[in-house]
This record gives sequence, C-alpha cells and structure tokens, in this order.
Amino acid sequence: MTPPRRKAAARPFAVGAGDRVVVTGGAGFIGSAVVRALLGRGAAVTATVEPGGGTENLDGLDVDTTTVDIRDRDAVFGAVAGARFVFTSPPSMASGRGTPPSSTTSTSQAAAT
Repeated sequence: MTPPRRKAAARPFAVGAGDRVVVTGGAGFIGSAVVRALLGRGAAVTATVEPGGGTENLDGLDVDTTTVDIRDRDAVFGAVAGARFVFTSPPSMASGRGTPPSSTTSTSQAAAT
C-alpha cells in the first residue's frame, strides 16, 4: 500500500526591499510598530491615517502618509492600489475616534478581494 502524499508546505510570504506596502492605521501605536518593522526590511511604506488623526508616531520615519476614511471603499481601493502587501491595524476604541469593527469589516474584506 502506498503511503498518502503529504501536501507541500505553504511557502511564507516575505516582505523585501522595494516592496510597496500599505499599513492601514499606520500612525497608531500598533500600526507604527508595523511600519517600523517593514522599513527595517527595506519596504516602501505608505501609512493610512484617519481624517483628523495625528502622525506623531511616524515622526522621523521615511514613510508616506495618506488620509483615508477606512469606511470609504473607493478611498481604500485608491490607497492600496499597486501595493504588494496590505497590513491592517484596527483603530483604537479608547480614543473614541475609532470606527467600531463591525463597520470596517466589510470594507476591509472588499479591499482584500
């Protein structure tokens, strides 16, 4: 009897030098840490910033920023166009400015398709 074939292991994706990467919520606490890690790999990073949001966490970093309301599907598609990778960082609910996850899920899923 022939043993069952093993599935080939999935190859991990790797962010490399020159890859264009978008980080939604990239100016936030967690998002800015993701931005720093990506810059450390040599990626060209664009961080989306919510309207009225600050960019203090990105000060001194070689990162592009674009203001995007994550609930605006067309704005999201425009921000991620041409990116090899998109990382999403949820908005903070503590500030009272963040959008509840239920209203961002459909836009994030739509942008991923």
